[in-house]
Amino acid sequence: MPNGPAFGRRVLDPVTKTFGEYVWETYTQVSDRITRFGSGLVKIHQDTHGLSTAAQRWSVGIWAINRPEWTIASEACSAYNLVSVGLYDTLGPEAVVYGVNHSECSIVVTSGKMK
Repeated sequence: MPNGPAFGRRVLDPVTKTFGEYVWETYTQVSDRITRFGSGLVKIHQDTHGLSTAAQRWSVGIWAINRPEWTIASEACSAYNLVSVGLYDTLGPEAVVYGVNHSECSIVVTSGKMK
């Protein structure tokens, strides 16, 4: 079902501080976001390292709260043969630093607002 609901989110009304109804993205929309995000990651990596072709199997750290974009980043890594590394702030800053250094992340994707 390409036009079926895939990811939903409830938008917070900043005035009433209540959540509205779910707003859904279709499988086709999510697939497009995965493709665009993945190709953007590859382009950033190529430009940063002066590569003319895509290098394979480098690491991307994902440090974000639970949200659709976390899954989109992870799926983009899979689609482009990249290694995704989950980074969790709940383990403390030392664990995040260790994870980035140990996996030699080239890029870290993060959500705009962390709790």
